[in-house]
Amino acid sequence: MKRYASQLHEYHAVDPDELSYHLASLFFQAEKRATRPRGLIVPHDPVSLSGYVAAKAYLSLRKYSSMINRVIILAAHPSPHIDQLVTSSASFFCSPIGDIKIEQGCFDALQAKTISFDDDLFKQALALDVQLPFLQLCLSNFTLLPVLVGEYADTELNHLLDSCWDDKTLLIVCSNLSQGVEYPDACAFDKATLDALIARHSLAVNQSASAAALLNMLSSYWHQKNMLVKLINYQHSYEVNPKHQPFTGYGSCLIY
Repeated sequence: MKRYASQLHEYHAVDPDELSYHLASLFFQAEKRATRPRGLIVPHDPVSLSGYVAAKAYLSLRKYSSMINRVIILAAHPSPHIDQLVTSSASFFCSPIGDIKIEQGCFDALQAKTISFDDDLFKQALALDVQLPFLQLCLSNFTLLPVLVGEYADTELNHLLDSCWDDKTLLIVCSNLSQGVEYPDACAFDKATLDALIARHSLAVNQSASAAALLNMLSSYWHQKNMLVKLINYQHSYEVNPKHQPFTGYGSCLIY
């Protein structure tokens, strides 16, 4: 079974040539980074708004593309009080650039109580879909493990990462920053959030980030594994399009 995203035209071009050209122009504007990433934190709004911030992060992969053969992509579960990980039963995820095979090997290492399947939930998982073309242009050949993380699934998330996040696996974390905070107050608010992320401190769950609970779980895990977080780029939606609502902060970070 193949999974096709719905409403994707709202996030980026659906014509493969137009989309590739748009992303290539964003990569051209971004600078290359020397540190090999174990993971990235990237925004998930339409490419016309958050694409440049995301491109700055994804460009760091191109030098190491042959070393990465699997991508775990995480986003927050849309419902509160969930203590599970959720994935899709699809064999492929489809983007305008092509199909990406879904990783099956990891499922054998995970118990049923750790991760469940919900294809209906993934029909609206646009935070994941917007990342796919970036990955396809930056990596040579990879399989994908898409996961929606419940806000109380810290034990399950740790088990997933311990089982599947090896040296050849890249972790992608989808999260915007503040939403609905007036510019320029939002910039100071987002700086505090990014400083907390880099210091691996807990985030305030209200308004600090769209995936604050997920980032808090990951921050604790990274601290245990002696991993570091480095800011790559920050931009606010007001700076890109002052008329866009709601106001949203975008940040990208390197995990290494």
